[in-house]
Amino acid sequence: LAGHLKNDASFDPFRDLLRHHILKNCHIPAGEAVLGYTLPERRLHAVTSFSKAVGVGSKLAKQFLLDAQAIDASDQRPDSRQLFDAGSVVELAVLIPQLVGLKEMGLGMNATRSELFSLRDDGILPQRFPLLPLKNQWVIADGLAIVKELTKLASPVSIDELGWETIQAARRRKLILVANIIEAIRNRRLALGQRGGETGYHSFCVREDEINALATERVRTDPSSKQRKGKS
Repeated sequence: LAGHLKNDASFDPFRDLLRHHILKNCHIPAGEAVLGYTLPERRLHAVTSFSKAVGVGSKLAKQFLLDAQAIDASDQRPDSRQLFDAGSVVELAVLIPQLVGLKEMGLGMNATRSELFSLRDDGILPQRFPLLPLKNQWVIADGLAIVKELTKLASPVSIDELGWETIQAARRRKLILVANIIEAIRNRRLALGQRGGETGYHSFCVREDEINALATERVRTDPSSKQRKGKS
């Protein structure tokens, strides 16, 4: 049908019917010819083909797909026969190869472990698959976007200039969420400095006196803080 009979129009109805059945039930890669028709893009994936496409093992690929609800946990067919719409996992397929571990993420945006965990816990820097037992949960582009935004808001500060501290130090000293500090920076309520000769997230610093004022303001306007103070 695809060879010496491909120009015989009398076989077209059977050829079309068989091709339709193949494309509906098989995970054919883009660019492959199916009975005279070249598939412009993949229509279906199987767990195995998706695993190969994103460069992870089938077991891990299956976890990603279950998390994305692309496949059903009750499906007991072999991985090569668990089919799903390839279009539904395009973004996932692009994201998975970008995932990195904590060390690589820290190097990428020049942030310490504590800084990364604070950014994560305070909702600024996402871990992409928090429900999966993965070491590689981070995307460097997410961190670089934060660094780029803050760089635009920062002014140069001498490395020897007193009265400045890193965002993480301010969080630890006054127990203010990094999210609140960054929000205040975005709203121009806090000055943001960037120490000379340094780059990345760890180079950013805030004024100690302004952090003290922000902490006092939060205690004064936060009812829960008043209650805690009264009980103590």
